[in-house]
Amino acid sequence: MHIDIPNGFIERPAVMGDLKKAVDLFNACSLDLLGVRQHDLHEQEVDWKTPMFNLETDTRVVLTPNEELVGYGEIWDAEEPHIRVHSWGRVHPEYRGRGIGTALLAWEEERAREAIAKAPAEAKVSLGHGVNSKDESAKALLEAHGFDVVRHFWRMEVALDGQIPAPQWPEGIEVRTFDPKSNLLPVVNAVRDEFKDHWGFFDTPLEQELKLWNHWITEDKNFDPTLWFLAMDSDEIAATALCWPKNTEDPGGWVGSMSLEWGGHGDGEGWQWRSCTTPLRSLPSVERVRSVWVLMRQALPGRTVSTNELGCTLLGRLMHMRRSFVLAWICVARRYERFSASSTVRDG
Repeated sequence: MHIDIPNGFIERPAVMGDLKKAVDLFNACSLDLLGVRQHDLHEQEVDWKTPMFNLETDTRVVLTPNEELVGYGEIWDAEEPHIRVHSWGRVHPEYRGRGIGTALLAWEEERAREAIAKAPAEAKVSLGHGVNSKDESAKALLEAHGFDVVRHFWRMEVALDGQIPAPQWPEGIEVRTFDPKSNLLPVVNAVRDEFKDHWGFFDTPLEQELKLWNHWITEDKNFDPTLWFLAMDSDEIAATALCWPKNTEDPGGWVGSMSLEWGGHGDGEGWQWRSCTTPLRSLPSVERVRSVWVLMRQALPGRTVSTNELGCTLLGRLMHMRRSFVLAWICVARRYERFSASSTVRDG
């Protein structure tokens, strides 16, 4: 699949030998926008080796004649039923305004259209792209190509500068840590079930999802099973808090995912994430706990959680932008509309 790039540049699929150049590009962009390095070689290698992600078909890089990597785009279309395609890309700050981003976005859209043939008949296939709220130029580019802002996600932080109250668990609840050998299937099933009411959720084959989870926990050197907490109601998982000891841009502890099975466990006050992540405080250099991008949704039906209630400070906002493709008889018809919510896979 060809990209119509500006004269003087070269385009091709990424190869593993591009790893360092790509990470340097990503960090040049995050330093320019946010003043921090958000990427490292190990985490990017884990991403590129994700099962069902193919560098040959799912990435494009743009290089100068002297092999400087100045543009990158990727598509995530691994999960069946292929109705949610995600794109991500970067252009070096010194090479913006030359049409590289426009060319990469055109390739991403063309590549995303391949999902239509793999999706169920009459399904609406959408292409999503996460954008930091500070990145006005990326937002403008996407809007110019038919994308709408459909959801906001927030990054939050709580300082560990005092004694954290001991969690008050509902009666019958026992907290355990994750055992990769015996808990992977139950945890995947629990998270799938607990997020089924999340806007944009759709079922994927369990075997496929297990393969992805197994890749992440076996390949990521930062994975620590003692920081994955399972709230057990007898032998059933009632809630999960999946945490990480560090993030590339910050050595503080990170709450990666929290989920709660509705019903039967009181009013939810016992599930405060500050209490769930108390063990993060014992890690070296951890003075605060941050969340990955969090959807500010209702914690319980009819009840909205505020940042004051969580004891958090808002650090940033991620906009998820999306456009849809609708299959109509023998042609692809564009449809632009606003949605009430969406989900996201990337930050920055």
